[in-house]
Order: sequence, then C-alpha cells, then structure tokens
Amino acid sequence: MKLSENRSVTNAQNSGGNSGSQKSSFDPCQQFISLLEHISNVCFFAKNEDSKIIAASKVMVKRFGLESEEQILGKGDHDFFPLHIAEGFIQDDQWVMKNGQPLMDRVEVLFDENRIFDWYAANKFPLYDREGKIVGVMGTTQSMEEKRGAFYANLRVSKAVQKIQADFAEKLSISDLAALSSLNERQFRRQFRKFLGITPMQFRKGLLRKPKAR
Repeated sequence: MKLSENRSVTNAQNSGGNSGSQKSSFDPCQQFISLLEHISNVCFFAKNEDSKIIAASKVMVKRFGLESEEQILGKGDHDFFPLHIAEGFIQDDQWVMKNGQPLMDRVEVLFDENRIFDWYAANKFPLYDREGKIVGVMGTTQSMEEKRGAFYANLRVSKAVQKIQADFAEKLSISDLAALSSLNERQFRRQFRKFLGITPMQFRKGLLRKPKAR
C-alpha cells in the first residue's frame, strides 16, 4: 500500500561535520503500514474528502477481487456496493470529517474474498495534512468471523444477535433480548460483550448506521 503524500522523513546530518557523518533517511509511515499488512483479517484504507480511495492494504485489494492497489485507487463505495450500503459508508465518512471525531466499532456488511456479504467491525478516523486540516478519513475493517463462531457456540446469545440483525430498525429492549436468551439483563449484557466486544445497543446502532452529530 502506498501513501504518496506526507510520507518521507529525512534525518538531519550527524553533528560535528565529520567526513564520516551520514544522512539517515527512513520512512516510518511505510514501516507502520507494513506492520498493518501482517495483522490477520484486518484491512486498512484511506479516502480523500470525496470518499475516493487513496490508499488500501493488500488484504482490502484482495477482498474486492482485484490484483493491485492501482486498480482500487480513485474508486468510491458506489463502485463496489449497492446504493444503500455505499451511501451509508459515505455518510459516515462525512460525519468523521465534519466532526473531527472517530467512529469506533461500527458493525458493517462488507464483501468477503468470495464476494459474499459478511459482518465486519470498522473504525474510522479523521485524516489530517501537515497543517492539521482534515483532508479525508482513514480506517480499518476486521472480519468478525472468529467472534461469530464463538457466538453461535453460545446458543442463548446467538438468538438475540439474530433478532437484532432481523429487526434492528424496530425498538428493541434489553429486557426482551435477555428474555429471548433465557438470561437476566446483567448476564445478557456480560455475555454479549464477552463474545462480540461491544454492547447490544452498540451492535444495533452499527446496523442503523446513523451517527449522532456532535
């Protein structure tokens, strides 16, 4: 993955003016991105103010069925997703840029490598230039496959998950979801967070995709 802007950092020459002094040049941004490339099931991306992709990890490129980053650069969500899903992603991008705040642990429906929709946890952050101006968004998405397996091993909680997925637009109470799981509210909250890493209401809000303005 390449980020062409604000990438290079060059150290000053060593003090003393000796002929043996050397100029050290390194690229910490590229090293950090290389680290992200090796985190299992995690995609990294960056978009400009128009929500067009300006950088994408190899995992993300592969997920979209492409062979190189060049094939994805300049593309937007409308190029890969149905209209209603793409619009939701763009709304999130605009919210992050407008408010200068991150969106954490969003539950999103994305394609896997076989172009089948699956659940992912997403994080988005403002992307700043050298002057501190917000010029886009950057973020990560991570497959929830491993956690999903733990969920369905816990049949009680999985029933609540399926209920939220099916009726997320309806008003759902913790007491009803807990009853569906044959747990009291405290047990239900604890079990849900243990297996998914977020609360039931955070999970539902991620499906609703309507962040509140700050």
